[in-house]
Amino acid sequence: MPAMPIEEVNEPVLTLEEFSRKLNVTTKTINRWRKRGLIGLPVIHKGRRLVGFLPSLTDPFLAANREHVSRSGRFSQMTEQDKEDILQRARQSGSARRREPDGDQPPRRAKIWAEPRKPFATPCVTGTANTRSNRFSRP
Repeated sequence: MPAMPIEEVNEPVLTLEEFSRKLNVTTKTINRWRKRGLIGLPVIHKGRRLVGFLPSLTDPFLAANREHVSRSGRFSQMTEQDKEDILQRARQSGSARRREPDGDQPPRRAKIWAEPRKPFATPCVTGTANTRSNRFSRP
């Protein structure tokens, strides 16, 4: 479909970034929704070809997926400070566990597998439609 200048569209158009900010989700989430039926149109904005979202095309999708959209908007990723706080608490907790009360026992270590694990076999279908046989192959 040829891209249309954003100024020539008869209703307000939101770019991918504007639409994602409006719904408080990432642009990756919007692109996932496009695979599920959200309609975006190619538009030209400031000389660049972008995906534009018109209310007449997005409102039906948002209404049909109201709970999913709401849940996605409430989701938030951890900030770098949150990650650092969690790691710091884990380090403190780990160092407290390493100190044995009597001081004689070394810290316990996780078991190490004697042999490397083999990958799971995955079923695959080989042969023609008349001579199908299930075989297992390694990935």
